[in-house]
Amino acid sequence: MWFISLVFKNLWHRKIRSILTCTSMAVAVCAVLSMLGTAEGYEQSFAALYEARGTDLVITQAGKAQRIASNLDESLIGRIAKIPGVKAVEGTLVDLASFPEANVVYFFGLDPSSVLVEGSKIKEGRPLTAADRRKVAIGRTLARNLGKKLGDSIEYLGEAFEVIAIFESYNLLESNGGVIPLKEMQEFLGKGKITTVIVILNGDYKSPEKVAEVRKNIDALRDPVPSEHVGYAVLQDIVEGENARKTVDDKGVERLVITEYKGGPEKKERLKPRIAIEDDQGKQLATYPLAVGATVAVRAKQKVDKGTVLAMKPLNIDAQATRDHISSNMETQTMKGLAWASSFIAMLIGFVSMLNTMMMSISERIREIATFRAIGWRKHRIMQMIFMEAFLLSAIGALLGIALAVPLMEFLANFSMTSSLVVSRITLETFFKGVGMGLFAGLLGAFYPAIIAANLSPASALRHE
Repeated sequence: MWFISLVFKNLWHRKIRSILTCTSMAVAVCAVLSMLGTAEGYEQSFAALYEARGTDLVITQAGKAQRIASNLDESLIGRIAKIPGVKAVEGTLVDLASFPEANVVYFFGLDPSSVLVEGSKIKEGRPLTAADRRKVAIGRTLARNLGKKLGDSIEYLGEAFEVIAIFESYNLLESNGGVIPLKEMQEFLGKGKITTVIVILNGDYKSPEKVAEVRKNIDALRDPVPSEHVGYAVLQDIVEGENARKTVDDKGVERLVITEYKGGPEKKERLKPRIAIEDDQGKQLATYPLAVGATVAVRAKQKVDKGTVLAMKPLNIDAQATRDHISSNMETQTMKGLAWASSFIAMLIGFVSMLNTMMMSISERIREIATFRAIGWRKHRIMQMIFMEAFLLSAIGALLGIALAVPLMEFLANFSMTSSLVVSRITLETFFKGVGMGLFAGLLGAFYPAIIAANLSPASALRHE
């Protein structure tokens, strides 16, 4: 009890310094909570966008980190709908627009009869229909930020769209976005184009094993590669065991499937698997390159006509479970990366502040610490006192940081320039991360001063003036 009161007395006797140190730790913890909370809220908004409608799989173009850069053909929807276990398949078109009053805004191209529009509650106006022309439904947050009401117009892609509905959504991105009928949005961005395919499975296909099974069936979809000439098929640079393997199709016929290269490095750059079409004199008429996963559908020297299927190539798509899609999304990863980078910088500031405070404290208390050593205090006891002081300063700073972060997040969530990115919600996990990082930075900042204090020589320290 006496030891604890001594720690409090040491801090109280240097009130201004203690207050400044607590303030710096509070700002650091507030920054951590705000940044991590923003990143987490952004990710949760993406999750809510899909999961609230029962989405099980999200399909985008393979190799595209940003979903707005994805480019899929609408015909894919019908093919996926035939896969066992699939309840509904919906195509969406996503685009970004910028407004001075609202920063970045998402526009969603949806079929008005889609299940994807069911989660939004219309507060004013009427629902969109497929027959609507130059009409848009906007979220309540966007309406507030832009100062729009029913009957007003919003400019999008150089055209004026009349606001016919204002809806309220539990999702941040939708509430600060707009919805346009899919067919009309395709007139601007490309006929038949969609950026994302949403797959909803039947109730008995919701388990992870069943979802993986459907995903495997989607990955197995192939497009035919038809010949454009009459001639003879020649298999070029297709070497079984190096960049191809044998398989048996549904009819029991052996086929070659292009694989990742497994041979020696001397041939890797030269092997470019393809099918060539030659005429009777051996003149090459055309070549068809084959990507990994393509299945060869013809034999060497087989005669082919126009339209003969030479190979079945894999679709350039990436089907992922909802959570996997969200975590791999470039916007989400960028937000998380920036949040952690900013958090570490904030913690570095807290660390330096605590290091400076404890070093000054020790330099002013050399005779006091030496006296404790002279009367029998061991080194670990001195270090315990320094660490206890740092812990109390860090803990008080962390509590103040929490008190600052909550209203700050509320303000940013309602500020027009940040409302599209910030959700006024900090989870318990984020609180623990922020407080834990604050305490760690504080104790780490006290480590070196504690070692110096513990190793003070009583004799030399007592002579210190």
